[in-house]
Amino acid sequence: MDKRTRCPDCDADMEAGFVPDLTHGGYDQARWHRGEPTQKTFLGLAAGMAVSKESMMPIRAMRCVSCGLVRLYAIPGRRK
Repeated sequence: MDKRTRCPDCDADMEAGFVPDLTHGGYDQARWHRGEPTQKTFLGLAAGMAVSKESMMPIRAMRCVSCGLVRLYAIPGRRK
């Protein structure tokens, strides 16, 4: 994906970025996962979401410098 593209709404430049995901140890890059979310449990208590690391792809964000539109892309082949 190009680092600079044009906004589909107003035709201004878009800049690349990412969506930080807050974790227990700081921040990480948010990821896309195929399918519907499934809740995990441990001893009957909610214990986060069930995920497959092989199914996750980093999310790339593009933001319009003029109107602020943000588009998110899961880039194939860039699994993390």
